[in-house]
Amino acid sequence: MKSKSDCHLAFFAMLVAAMSAIGCSSSPEMFEVSGNVTLDGKPITSGAVILAPADGSPDISRGDLVDGQYKLECLPGEKIVQIAGYTADQKVVPVQYVTFDSGLSASIQEDTPQLNFELTTKKRRGR
Repeated sequence: MKSKSDCHLAFFAMLVAAMSAIGCSSSPEMFEVSGNVTLDGKPITSGAVILAPADGSPDISRGDLVDGQYKLECLPGEKIVQIAGYTADQKVVPVQYVTFDSGLSASIQEDTPQLNFELTTKKRRGR
């Protein structure tokens, strides 16, 4: 008859073997991204910056936008940028910047410099 400690030892050995077989995977490296955002030259007082993978994967990063500045952590790669918020004089960021069709993009790498966005309320003209 096996004792409880023998059963615990056997369970622990099986757990260690299973973990070894699976291998240790580290989580992907995240990079800090920060910058300034303006609308018609004025800082966006309050809002959010969202970086969504261009390939459609679900690893979306979001950072609060306060007094024209944001900071977030993001996986590397090509991103679609979405920005929502308003300025001190209550001017709201146009809806074109809030959607996946914002026209804003970024390439995030280990050495990505600060990413700044200068938005305008003027409509874009088609050519």
